[in-house]
Amino acid sequence: MRRQGFRDLVVNCNNMTRLLETLVQEVDDLVLLFTASTPTVNFRYVPTGEALSGAILDTINKQISGQIVDGGEAHVPKTKANGVVSPRACFLHYENCEDDVHHLVKLVQQLVAQLWWRPTGTV
Repeated sequence: MRRQGFRDLVVNCNNMTRLLETLVQEVDDLVLLFTASTPTVNFRYVPTGEALSGAILDTINKQISGQIVDGGEAHVPKTKANGVVSPRACFLHYENCEDDVHHLVKLVQQLVAQLWWRPTGTV
């Protein structure tokens, strides 16, 4: 029975990972940094049509991670992947479900809308 429970946990975590990858790819301003081979997804906010420096994008993505963690709704710490700062979601909890993944993407979009930065083309 333990083996089946562990198998179910791994399958669920992998399903949540694939769902987040799909949702990130469907949002214009989110970029998947690489396809996940573990239950970890590194993604990055990169506004479409804006020419922002890597440093500014790193700052924005640090803020997104920080606000998510500080808000307590999810644990999405920042990390450096492929040389850039990105939020990192990792699915290892047996209670993670599809609603959590959808909520995370909506939360990122809400936080982006609240950031000090606004698309102007002059940043």
